[in-house]
Order: sequence, then structure tokens, then C-alpha cells
Amino acid sequence: KYDRRMSFDDVKDERMLVMVDKLCVWMGGILGETLNRENLIASIRNGAALCSLAEFVQESVDDYKSSNDDAGDLPKSAPVGFSTGCGARSMEARQNVMKFLEWARQLRFPNPPSSSLTIC
Repeated sequence: KYDRRMSFDDVKDERMLVMVDKLCVWMGGILGETLNRENLIASIRNGAALCSLAEFVQESVDDYKSSNDDAGDLPKSAPVGFSTGCGARSMEARQNVMKFLEWARQLRFPNPPSSSLTIC
């Protein structure tokens, strides 16, 4: 089923589309996948790719923590036990996204307004 809310079809700002393209190249390079505007949302929708991305970023976090005495309370590990083959709207997908968000909060990412965070 096509979900119009989850596409870049209506984006008119060329700068935003360029940023999405760069995000696709960066994430795709890390994950070993070919990502583009057409498949980005579908690729991250079940949360597994986000958790895999967190594993990659966690390596840099660990390097930073080992070389800085004042690293604070950064996460000790990336999300563990996430499901890779689950459906986009399954309970496992929601759990994957929640694991990623908890990890991101430990990195002190700012919380979005609650009305803007919808897990589809």
C-alpha cells in the first residue's frame, strides 16, 4: 500500500532534496545498501537499518570515550537484539525504533515535540 505521507514527492525545496540525496549516499555507504529518495523511507521503516547505523556510530562513541576522561554518560552500546526481518508496522518494528530512540537520547539528541514524533 502506498503511503503518501512517507515520500519526498511533494518536496519542492531543491536544497532539501540535495540533503536527502546526501543522507542516502552516507547511510547507504555505511549500511552497504543502495538508498535513494524512492526507497529511503521503506528501508528505515522497520527500524533495523537505524539500529545498524547506531552500531556503526557506536564505534566512534567508544573511540571517543576511550580517549576522553570527561566523556560523560554516553551509551555503553548500540541497540542490541533488534529484529531485522520484521514487517514495517509490526510490534518488532516499533521495538526497533524505540531501541534506536533510546540510544539516540543517551547521545543527548534533543527530543522532538511529542506531536511531531509518529511511528508509522
